[in-house]
Amino acid sequence: MILSMPPIGPLRKALSILCLFALMGCGNFPAAQVSGRDIPTAYFVFFEKGSAKPVAGSDKVITDLSHFMKAYGDLNVDIVGHIATDEAEVTSLDVARAAAVQRILLDKGLMQNRMRVAGKGLSESVSDQAGGDFLADRRVDIMVVVLPQVRIAPAPSPN
Repeated sequence: MILSMPPIGPLRKALSILCLFALMGCGNFPAAQVSGRDIPTAYFVFFEKGSAKPVAGSDKVITDLSHFMKAYGDLNVDIVGHIATDEAEVTSLDVARAAAVQRILLDKGLMQNRMRVAGKGLSESVSDQAGGDFLADRRVDIMVVVLPQVRIAPAPSPN
């Protein structure tokens, strides 16, 4: 299932860029404190030029994410594919990249209803902030979404 997603806000884009730099070795993954536990807020998978094949080492990122999602059933993910300007001629590559990550997560036993897939094309380029490195745009952003905790009350007694 491919879903359209609303445009990314400036704050979320800044967070995405920060996360991208963290992945590229400029710091640690950001985390949020939710229900007393640290939740990574984003994962990144990078791709070969013109391809929906992840670069070497990406399997560790996806495996870590799958373990985390299995441990916490209240987490879903938005999987958003991107392309670099030198790949603009490749039709639907952004969606193909996001779908490739989704397939890997499905193969690891996660349910499809815990994932939303979308493509953003060139609309959220970050290569200019990353010093012109197109690898920064050949990516899939995986944003962790925490489902609200739902408490089910017992049915009222029939008095």
